Amino acid sequence: MVQLRDADWAAWEDAAKGWRNFADQAVYAGKDIRDQGKDKLDEHWQDKVGEAAGKVLGELATQYDCASDLMRSVAMVLEGLAQAVEVAQRQLAGAADMAGTT
Repeated sequence: MVQLRDADWAAWEDAAKGWRNFADQAVYAGKDIRDQGKDKLDEHWQDKVGEAAGKVLGELATQYDCASDLMRSVAMVLEGLAQAVEVAQRQLAGAADMAGTT
């Protein structure tokens, strides 16, 4: 009970915000790779080498998108954990009040 009572759910919430920030940055990176890299490359370098380079940049942008999705998943788990601990702490405090042991 002491561990639950003293658990810092706000720290998990802060960690979730950090993961969401990472996810946002990954999305921006993927978009930037497409806008400033692959799209420009496809437009101005139209041979086999340019095609191969564009393919690599496209795959890299997709990897950033996938990483963003995974990071958002981590954030969701941390948010859920923070909410669950917060609720459990309130229930524990209520039970302790009812028992007269606060």
